[in-house]
Amino acid sequence: ETESSGNIRGKYLVGYVEIPDTKALLSYTGGLLAAIAGVLAFLSLVAAWFVAGSISGQLKGLCRQAGAIGKGEFEPSRVHYPISEIEDLKNAMNGMAAELDRTEQKQLAFFQNASHELRTPLMSICGYAQGIQCNVFPDHAQAAAVILSETMRMKELVDGILTISRLDSHDTRLRTEVISLGEFIEEQIDILQGLGIAEKVSIGMEKEQEDIRVSADPSLLGKAFQNVVNNCARYAQSSVTVSLKREGEWAAVCVKDDGPGLDEKEIPHLFERFYRADASRGEKSGFGLGLAIADTIAWEHKGALKAESDAASTRFTFTMPLRKQA
Repeated sequence: ETESSGNIRGKYLVGYVEIPDTKALLSYTGGLLAAIAGVLAFLSLVAAWFVAGSISGQLKGLCRQAGAIGKGEFEPSRVHYPISEIEDLKNAMNGMAAELDRTEQKQLAFFQNASHELRTPLMSICGYAQGIQCNVFPDHAQAAAVILSETMRMKELVDGILTISRLDSHDTRLRTEVISLGEFIEEQIDILQGLGIAEKVSIGMEKEQEDIRVSADPSLLGKAFQNVVNNCARYAQSSVTVSLKREGEWAAVCVKDDGPGLDEKEIPHLFERFYRADASRGEKSGFGLGLAIADTIAWEHKGALKAESDAASTRFTFTMPLRKQA
């Protein structure tokens, strides 16, 4: 049939087939679809089986690595996993194992150094006590003074070890309060002068007129400040200068001595535990824990402690955030 409308012509072809048995056609079509669905389901199950087996094998490998880490074996996995998520998990476990290995090595070195530092005063105390017992020392008062001195050294070392252990384990909670940093530092300088630190060197302070306030734990902050000043006083020739100023949203406390500067290669190790830069100079004062404790306290206060040195002086700068105004 052809119809014309203006210049447009449309042609239609209609065809039809007679279906004598509709039920048979539907039955045949349904059976065919069911067979195809069955084949596809079987192939899907086979594919899922192989995929699940592959993933299971990779996860079992990670489980074995986790078990080895739990036993103290920190060897990283060298296997490459094709699934990106599992590969990311393996890399994270390798990083965790490396960090645990470093922590264990640091802890082992810490205990070894602590044992070595404790052994020296113990041997001295034991020797002098035996000397008194055997009347080797005619002046018992002098021998007792040595024993008392070595006992105080041991007490200082044990106190330092306990402090840094509590800070590491986060057993020490910061009892923060708002303090005027300038007044606080002046009080700490008075305490150090009362302890006789200023007998060897003079301790002066420079500060701005602005009242700089911070939120801090006075006890821990005082310990950090005293440790840094003690370290500077140990090498100063005549004076230690403390300066306080504001740097943006931070309070900066700088402690500087006028002693000989440190070797550049020593500066990155100053905050390591039991590291003593004075060991190369033949001096025996200090245990190498003071700056490590100060650095940990600075970190606990969300601040930082850094060291700089030149031929004329060594400077330690303690920075911490200012108190946020309401």
